[in-house]
Amino acid sequence: MKHFLREIKWAYQRIRYGYDDTIKWGFSDYFNQCIKPLKEFCEEELKNIYECKGNEKRKEIFEETLKRIKAFQNMKVGDSYKEVNQESLLWEYVGKNIGWYWN
Repeated sequence: MKHFLREIKWAYQRIRYGYDDTIKWGFSDYFNQCIKPLKEFCEEELKNIYECKGNEKRKEIFEETLKRIKAFQNMKVGDSYKEVNQESLLWEYVGKNIGWYWN
């Protein structure tokens, strides 16, 4: 019965807020869902920048983002338990440069 009530609670939270308490259990998993679209976005934008000779700072940020994504994808399993690892470095970099990802 407890499980059933929790499922109702979480469903209500998802409807009302767009997420539920269970996201806190694996917040890194939530962010990891964004890596593939972020990678595709950076690759596509770099194609446009190369064609149009666009903003050099934006180009630099997209290239560095792709390098950090690659480093994260090549990270050893045991490294994920370190306080500072490729995942934390990636999200810190994205967070610092979030304004550059908008068109």
